Amino acid sequence: MTEALTRLTQLTRIYGDHPPLGDGAALIAWDETGVDHREQVRTTFDTWAKGLLGRADEPLPVRLARLNLRLFQELGLRGDEDGYDDPVNSLIDEVIQRRRGLPILLSIVTIEVAARVGLQLDPIGFPGHFLVSPREGEPRFYVDPFHAGAILRQDDLRARLTIGMAGRGVSPEVVEQLLGPLSPRLTLTRMNHNLKGSWARRGDTARTLAAVDRILALAPEQVDEHRDRGVLLVQLERPEEALDAFERYLHLVPGASDAATVRGWMRSLRR
Repeated sequence: MTEALTRLTQLTRIYGDHPPLGDGAALIAWDETGVDHREQVRTTFDTWAKGLLGRADEPLPVRLARLNLRLFQELGLRGDEDGYDDPVNSLIDEVIQRRRGLPILLSIVTIEVAARVGLQLDPIGFPGHFLVSPREGEPRFYVDPFHAGAILRQDDLRARLTIGMAGRGVSPEVVEQLLGPLSPRLTLTRMNHNLKGSWARRGDTARTLAAVDRILALAPEQVDEHRDRGVLLVQLERPEEALDAFERYLHLVPGASDAATVRGWMRSLRR
């Protein structure tokens, strides 16, 4: 286990569902690159927040407009549409240096800078995208950091969900679930799912495995990752560790629909 992964595991144990997003994202980048940029990331957020302090009684729209002006106009943060799937768009130190990134990374940057001036934003795990939402907004509305801080209402997002589901209606319960706050722990987990997919599409098995290990450190309840870990270890020709991963999976999910297949893989490994 790398030092960065050890520290990420400790962060989850200490803070539970609410680890600090900036520190968690920096630990993920450290585990990816082997370079610890946590202090640089914190200092950047502090610097970017300077000049944003206003009166405590200013209306929410004024504070949000000032934040958007700072991040998306003055600093030029925006989504990387050209190289969307590039793993660099999931590394917080690279994102703040390039000022380009995935929706989830730009959302973390926005949340961290806003928090430094007393503006609390919640992470929103919208399907296929990522947003933030002012905690004090009533009714709740949404900000899209990938698109220069565009403001979205619940009706806008409900329409997108309907289109995404091929015109089928979306129940109010599902809308509430999808548009409600995502915990910081699961936000960091989703970051690693992005990296897992990016590295898998590039055929980099070792880095895909590293992303799986981080997912399990953050979200041990996602037991399917043990099965995927076993498959990756087989590809890396580490059969004993693969057997351990498959055994762990079947122990946690003895009635899994693919249990017979996994047992077959285990028999082949033992032979």
